[in-house]
Amino acid sequence: MSEILNEVRALLLPADDAQAVLEVLVTDEEKPSNPGSSDQPRLLAVISHIRSGSSQAGQHEEGSIFLLRRSPSERLEIQRVFPIFRDLSLNLAQSRRATLDLSATAKPVSNQPRTGFVLTLQPGSQIPPLVLTAFDTHNLRPLLSECKRLQELALTHSTDQGASYPWLLPYTLRKNTQPIMSQTPIDLRVLNKPLHEQLSPASAGLPGDDAADSTLIRDHWVRKQARDVCHKGTYRLTLRVGTFNVNGKPPLDDLAVWTRGPESFASKLPPLENLSPLSIGLSERPPSDLRRALSSNASSLDRDPDIFVFGFQELDLSTEALLYSTSTIKEDSWTSAIFASLGDKASQYTKLASKQLVGMLIIIIIKVDLKPCFSDVRLSATGAGIMGVMGNKGGTAVRLAFTPPTQDNESSGAFRPTVLTFVNTHLAAFDEMVDKRNMDFHDLSKRLGFSSYAPVEAINPPQTSIYESDVLIWMGGKDLNYRIDLPDGEVRSILRTWPEDTRYTTLLRYDQLRNAIAGQRAFDLFKEFPINHLPSYRYGSGMTDELGYDLKRRPAWTDRILHLSSPSVHVRQLNYQVHPTVTLSDHRPVSAEFIVPVDILPGHEYYESLRRLLRQVAPPSLQEEVRPMIAVEDTSIHFGQIRYKQLASRTIRVKNTGEVPCCWRFIPIAPNETISPEWLRILPLNGLLLPSEVALITLEINIGPKEAPTLNLGSKVLGAALILHTAFGKDHFISVGAEYQYSCFANDLIRLTHLPGPVRSLKSQDDLLPENRGVNAPREIMRLVNWLMKSADISKLLDSSSDPQVVAQLREHLDTGTDFPYPVGDVDPAISRAFWDTLWELIMSLTEPIVPFTLQARCTQMTSRDEAFEFLSELTPAAVNVWISVTAFLQFLCQADSSEETARRVATMCFPALLPDDPNPQSTPISPLAKVNFILYFIT
Repeated sequence: MSEILNEVRALLLPADDAQAVLEVLVTDEEKPSNPGSSDQPRLLAVISHIRSGSSQAGQHEEGSIFLLRRSPSERLEIQRVFPIFRDLSLNLAQSRRATLDLSATAKPVSNQPRTGFVLTLQPGSQIPPLVLTAFDTHNLRPLLSECKRLQELALTHSTDQGASYPWLLPYTLRKNTQPIMSQTPIDLRVLNKPLHEQLSPASAGLPGDDAADSTLIRDHWVRKQARDVCHKGTYRLTLRVGTFNVNGKPPLDDLAVWTRGPESFASKLPPLENLSPLSIGLSERPPSDLRRALSSNASSLDRDPDIFVFGFQELDLSTEALLYSTSTIKEDSWTSAIFASLGDKASQYTKLASKQLVGMLIIIIIKVDLKPCFSDVRLSATGAGIMGVMGNKGGTAVRLAFTPPTQDNESSGAFRPTVLTFVNTHLAAFDEMVDKRNMDFHDLSKRLGFSSYAPVEAINPPQTSIYESDVLIWMGGKDLNYRIDLPDGEVRSILRTWPEDTRYTTLLRYDQLRNAIAGQRAFDLFKEFPINHLPSYRYGSGMTDELGYDLKRRPAWTDRILHLSSPSVHVRQLNYQVHPTVTLSDHRPVSAEFIVPVDILPGHEYYESLRRLLRQVAPPSLQEEVRPMIAVEDTSIHFGQIRYKQLASRTIRVKNTGEVPCCWRFIPIAPNETISPEWLRILPLNGLLLPSEVALITLEINIGPKEAPTLNLGSKVLGAALILHTAFGKDHFISVGAEYQYSCFANDLIRLTHLPGPVRSLKSQDDLLPENRGVNAPREIMRLVNWLMKSADISKLLDSSSDPQVVAQLREHLDTGTDFPYPVGDVDPAISRAFWDTLWELIMSLTEPIVPFTLQARCTQMTSRDEAFEFLSELTPAAVNVWISVTAFLQFLCQADSSEETARRVATMCFPALLPDDPNPQSTPISPLAKVNFILYFIT
């Protein structure tokens, strides 16, 4: 029971202590004669509180009874709190022994409920009593003694039911926070949510829940400080992760390129006579075009991986296997094939764990000399197929703890472990099932969990969520199963004919998984490395195109690897590759390599630091009237003139002038409003200050395409009122002002033609020219086009790179109307590229594209050059002039080498600006291939 007592103490603030604890059952009111019929056991704990600053602790001690239970993740949670005041009643009676069941199927008599004691807790006359049953007579006596002692103190102080007991507020309001001393990682979905979004709703005059907010801010501060104080270095844990949908095939190919990486092409591996009779032989380096198809990522691990993680799908496609399968034959054959593919490195590795659910299998392989570093390995599997239980779809997962090795390369239990979780899933198939795939993701996120070590007779053992980890890597093959929302012919044409630097970025605009992430419909917190490789599905063995894809199925990136990590674990992904030379399935295997920097934190020192820091920031009793106080150095901030895409920042100094630690946060000026206008950023939005400590708060203004359209139509004078709230203290008001300088960027095309001069000279919106006096086309676009026509180094333009500072300089000259500092003539190719980038930045920032969204579907239906030019009559005169001028320059650019490849490259680079996608999620996507063909009518 001493271990449980310490576990309860870990939930408490430093001024509080657990004096006694007792395991109880909450009696079922409908079956009072059977005390064993209640649900899971609870814990009853007696807590004492010592007011700070007292000379005689006994005279300033208060008590409370906590009812606690274990959550599904095995954590203790405070369920109810009962202050021990003078009117609290706690009655004890002996319960009746239940009638013994002597039937043949009955449990042994020793396992049947023993005689216990019924405790009736009556908090007050207006509150229903709580009836509990206890069988632990050994711990019952000290609990009753502590309750009696604390109640006598309450009688001495005349503490009645109306007492406020402010020290209990943090416990009654922190239901959704994790105990600060818990060794279980916090849910990654919580950790990756900004702290200010977790705080209570508040605004001027409505401070919110200061007690709960202070607890969150303090816990966040304490954890960070403890990590910083105890950090002894970092261990680079290296991982190679692979996913492969094997389509029911045995391991007949050499897997080395997938398991060891492309560099294995240069190495000789022992023949896989028993496992790979159809080995294709990869001893020679592949041709250069194949190497490009593998990946454009050059980075790779500089040493052999510490961990291999391999996920398989469709391991067994037999009908019987979908219903029930316990065979490990296929798992054994694939495990053997993996070790065979490691060649002379195989002896350095050992299998740590695996989990199979019919067709899904996940295997963890680790270095032999690191085996002592791994502990607490847990496995999980759940179905998501027919009726949500059959094994044709679903997921398998492995959770493990890694403790950094000591100098002798053996794990030290003294270090705090890092928890890694790997999930392998197979989601719903077919193009139109994207919503079902999203649902499968959320379903598996809830149902995939890891059982804690519990007695075998436990019906529902506690579960740990897959998100309660430091690092979570999620993989899936045919399936994650997300597809490309474009017609099959277009996907193939783009893959075959488009330049490599645009084919993938274009297709990924229509990738179902990327769009689900962007729309926060699934995997919204996960990160995925840039995809620069061919789709992994679907290859064929019969009628195929020149890339090897089955003519009956649309290619897609169905095989994916994503990751999510704690903000304190800065995972670095090195590459993301597909391996076309492994041809046994209609999928190609995919791999990724990661470096996980594992902090070396001595466990004992870390938890002692947590305790010390908690005592340092423990809140005072509200009855002592010690209020936090802060002083703001400057409450009036003016930025002066601010410009488009030019960062401006100011710093505010805030000092704790009180005697106690202070939690502070910014709050909005009114309910349901934002803390600050969208053009202003505050860093940080909350924090904790010790007495006499100073915090630096940064205010930033960086006007971009999102904010500028509104500012360009409004007043130059910007202003905002910020409220800095002190928990249990006073609010401070900070005024922020700036003068916005109008920009031609993020403007309307027609509006630009009605400017009386440079946009910067515009005094007010009333100065715009009348409709019949506007110019034919925006001066700013024409200036850029004219300079490029006369001065650009055409031969090097597309392959050069620009300097962002030069682009910023050109923006300023466009806004002010001053001459460019680069005269007509020979110039550095980087300057030409800066003009090129500025032109497309200006066009893409238009609030309405040159060809309005409502007309883009029509323009892509044009079938000839004549039809394309006739279509321009449907545009406004300004839009026609801009289109003709820009495409004339593009035609001039393409004529430099008169190749069809150059023209297509130019068209694919420019169509996202000339014919951008409609951001309205309800709109029907327009073919990118048709957009490019429309542009080609004008530039070839």
